Amino acid sequence: MRNIELIIKQVDASMAMEGMPLTKKDKDRIRCCIGDNQKVENTIHDLVNQYITQSELRYGQRL
Repeated sequence: MRNIELIIKQVDASMAMEGMPLTKKDKDRIRCCIGDNQKVENTIHDLVNQYITQSELRYGQRL
């Protein structure tokens, strides 16, 4: 568990340097997926679909 929190802190620090710190939801998502490649793939797929849908609604077009 300690290693997971260290990974989250490191990722958060890297993202914060880019002006995009992790949200609580992001950190929870990492905790859920870490060490399970299938969960990682499914989560990436879900996030991509979520943002594609959001952009379609915003711009009224399919990418």
